[in-house]
Amino acid sequence: MSRAPADQRRPPALLGVAFAYCVLLSAFTPAVSAFYIPGTKETSYKVNATVPFSVNTLRSSSVAFPIDYKKMPFCQPKDLQPKSESIGEIIWGDRQYNSLYSVNMLQNVSCMALPDCDVNANNEMLRRSKMMERMINNFYRVYMNIDNLPAFTNTSVDSTSLMVQCKDKLKKDWSFVRQRGFPLGISKKCNGGDALLNNHLDFIIHYNYDSQSSEKSDSPGFIVVGLEVEASSIAWQAEGNCTGDASLSIRQKMEYYGPLQMAKVRSGVQRVYWTYSYTWQKSNLQWGTRWDWYLTSAAVNEPANHILSIILAIVVVLFIGSSVFCLLLRALHKDFNRYNSEDPEDLQEETGWKLIHADVFRPPFYANWLAIFVANGCQVISTVTIVLMAAMLGLLSPSRRGALVSAMLFTAVFTSIIGGYVCGVLLQYLNCRAWKHIFLCSLTLPGGLLLTYLFTSTINAVHGATTAVPLATLLQIVVLMVAVSLPLTVLGGSIAFRQQPITNPTHVGRLAREIPQQNFLNRPLFMYSFFPCVPLIVVMVEVYYIMQDLWAGQIYYSFGFLAMTALIWAMVCALVTISCLYYVLCFENHRWWWVAYIVPGGAGLHMFFLCMFFFAWQLNVVSFASTVLFFVYMGALSYMYGLAAGAIGVATSIIFVRQIYASIKID
Repeated sequence: MSRAPADQRRPPALLGVAFAYCVLLSAFTPAVSAFYIPGTKETSYKVNATVPFSVNTLRSSSVAFPIDYKKMPFCQPKDLQPKSESIGEIIWGDRQYNSLYSVNMLQNVSCMALPDCDVNANNEMLRRSKMMERMINNFYRVYMNIDNLPAFTNTSVDSTSLMVQCKDKLKKDWSFVRQRGFPLGISKKCNGGDALLNNHLDFIIHYNYDSQSSEKSDSPGFIVVGLEVEASSIAWQAEGNCTGDASLSIRQKMEYYGPLQMAKVRSGVQRVYWTYSYTWQKSNLQWGTRWDWYLTSAAVNEPANHILSIILAIVVVLFIGSSVFCLLLRALHKDFNRYNSEDPEDLQEETGWKLIHADVFRPPFYANWLAIFVANGCQVISTVTIVLMAAMLGLLSPSRRGALVSAMLFTAVFTSIIGGYVCGVLLQYLNCRAWKHIFLCSLTLPGGLLLTYLFTSTINAVHGATTAVPLATLLQIVVLMVAVSLPLTVLGGSIAFRQQPITNPTHVGRLAREIPQQNFLNRPLFMYSFFPCVPLIVVMVEVYYIMQDLWAGQIYYSFGFLAMTALIWAMVCALVTISCLYYVLCFENHRWWWVAYIVPGGAGLHMFFLCMFFFAWQLNVVSFASTVLFFVYMGALSYMYGLAAGAIGVATSIIFVRQIYASIKID
């Protein structure tokens, strides 16, 4: 049998784009630290000007249901005005409102009562409501903002605080130095008795001169560059206790009056007086860098930790890369010399992967599903790559948390054309061209994620969580999937179907060659359990950081490190797949298609096991519904990881197999 002409063996340019897109685009992210452009003009305040606070959703690391602030029995403004939210913020569950808290620029206050608060009406609500104590015991935190900057609690300031003692009693590895918001109270699990309500807030507000002012200015303007808060539980006997005796610190007053117990509040023995104090501190931070302090809010987000994880990943790449280039390429060089030799004796001793040249391009079982999964994986890779590049270019400001979710949603919808195109190319290549598979491609990933979201949104709605989006927003998401994603998938498939099918370097025989018995290393049990672990090791540390920030309500913005990790991960997926595939072919196994997909993509199951480990050792989830939501969310994440890794494996394998069989002479 003779080889096909060179012009027929060369794949069309668009096919190269399709497959190279999956591998190269996922790695085409510069390894630099993430930066950002806040995108809003600085707000300047004069001395003694009023700076208001806004409040946001209450969240917990133990319960997966964010609660709307306006539902809580707090002292709230009579004219409660919601902030206009983007679709990303709505999906994330953010609901911001104005509040009664406000401060005067550069005017320190040792203690003051919350203005315009009807103490009698508020205490009546607290006595009737059981929500407050339940949420305290579930470790809910209150999120507040000032000038669009979130408040953070610095847990490293006082190692004897009740929250630090709580961490020690729960024996959870909470490695956050600063946590967003402040605790609603102290759980009875930590206190050993009744739950305590935090009714006093001590703010430290960092400020600097605005861009037009300096110390020598006659009437300088000031900007807010940071906000710290420490919450305390103080059983004031009267509203005047807060303002009286200014020589005593808040800690001394707390020790004198004792904590505020929810059991005594409900019985009417203790009354709740909401108070706060604030201090202004000069800072050298500028407007453009004021978010830097927040972006490293968690100890795990320190650059040194990310650098160590990248060094670990580079070591893995060097080890695998040296094995591939030193051993595999050497073995391939010998194979090429032997198979292309004119010596009759060498031809009689012909063994190995050349013997299956008539079967190696035979379409696999369930070829349509392979094409669909690879296409979905390319769509995931495209979405993540575009969002990563946009974040590193400063197009996604951390000052608007919903911007990231919005970008991922719209990018995933519009990259459907890439998924449809890749699916169409593979369907033609694998001789199973049919329009029904293109429609199925659109339903497998976007449709599956939509159904998953509807399921989780129903659970959130039952529990009154803010992540249960309004009907109007839900309809917008459905319209995006049906009216935009589906047509784009069909468009991508139609473009692919109009192209000429790819011609393989060798012809496919009539009858399939019998596959000899494989050794232990080439059996599915070993290949699908061991090899998928290797790429996962590269991203395991970074994924761990993301999950820790995500479920603790922190701010993750280490996109530069994430991009570099993704680059290394794509290389490891490709190298591991090629290494495994070569030995599969050497043992004359021509059913390599699904091996190329599962070897890297099977780590989706391993990723789910990693999530289970994180759930057991890091989280303190207290409800069954929250547990269900955790595993549904992490299951979707693991599924998309497997799709992306499998797409890289198949794309790399097709290029590798076509190259080696085009380099030998077939008689």
